Amino acid sequence: MSRFISYDPTISFERGPPSRVWQGDSFTMIVRVTFPGEMLQTDASFALNISLIDDHGRKSWKELRGSLTSSLEAVIGHDCQRVAVFKDIIIHGAGRRRIRILLAVASMSQVTVKARLESNFFEVQAA
Repeated sequence: MSRFISYDPTISFERGPPSRVWQGDSFTMIVRVTFPGEMLQTDASFALNISLIDDHGRKSWKELRGSLTSSLEAVIGHDCQRVAVFKDIIIHGAGRRRIRILLAVASMSQVTVKARLESNFFEVQAA
């Protein structure tokens, strides 16, 4: 029988996007997920997905490349924490942007977004 986590995890940047990046240059982000209390045994799967948001709040999905989805990896010595690594993130459009990260929990019957994180705005400079 499947059991869902009945509390909300939190997401934070261990390494967020740079404050300024050149269009076409790659960068890596590391995200930490903390589950309050002890982590419940569950057959649910967890995944994080990132998207790019412009300064008007619109998704700029055509401008974003790299590892955009990541599973969670255990943190040794921290049963309630997991990390996700997003490598080789590349943005192909100049302007003010932010990164949005969604934590999804999937069971055999449904997928639910459990947490959301947005970076501060950063500048993508034309190459």
